[in-house]
Amino acid sequence: MIWGTYFGGSRVARVSVLRVDVQGRVLFSGLMLNAFQPADGSSSSSLPYVARLASDGATLVDYYEGPVGQDLAITSEGGFAALGKSLWIETANPGPSLLGVTNSAGGGYSSTVVRSELVTLYGIGIGPATPINGQVQNGVFKSSLGGYQVLVDGVAAPLLYANSTQMNIVVPRGIGAASHLQVVTPAGTVDGPILSVPYSAVPAIFHDSQTGLASALNQNGSITHPQTRPNMVRL
Repeated sequence: MIWGTYFGGSRVARVSVLRVDVQGRVLFSGLMLNAFQPADGSSSSSLPYVARLASDGATLVDYYEGPVGQDLAITSEGGFAALGKSLWIETANPGPSLLGVTNSAGGGYSSTVVRSELVTLYGIGIGPATPINGQVQNGVFKSSLGGYQVLVDGVAAPLLYANSTQMNIVVPRGIGAASHLQVVTPAGTVDGPILSVPYSAVPAIFHDSQTGLASALNQNGSITHPQTRPNMVRL
């Protein structure tokens, strides 16, 4: 072993494939797991990723989450092509691209959304380089942050958070049974997939990565914790 390094932080990184490019940089892909979920990745909160380390292993050069993680190959230009539920091909001058849609509380990438659902979009260049938190105006979240918008069935979605690789939105109520997803950026509009809209609810639970317990609010708005709710179960 010439060098070793740590990767994943408070989460557990499962590496399924690893490649070394002509510059000696290490490309790898797999699943990023919550530290409290099973090592087999069976929990729905696992997120596929692609990462690149510098040739000395000391610097994480690139890290992106998206519906990939099954395999990757080095292209003739020195970039990579990553395969999973989507195909992501890196280019020298990448433009905005949408990689996947998932419930914000965690879950596998989905082709369905539900009205009023909290949804996270993953991609490249889909939001501002400097992260922007949602802004409330007249009691509602604004649907435009830094010139970026998300349209669902042509309806602008309230934005809760936006950066270059991730956007958190609330699915508008006034959408049809099959909704076209689009991301509007200053560089152009990313034409996303057609998502089905079931009438049934699709609940999901946010959880605390440190305790493994549900992150929930009591009726009075206080945060629920084991001292006040001893019957809470570990996820």
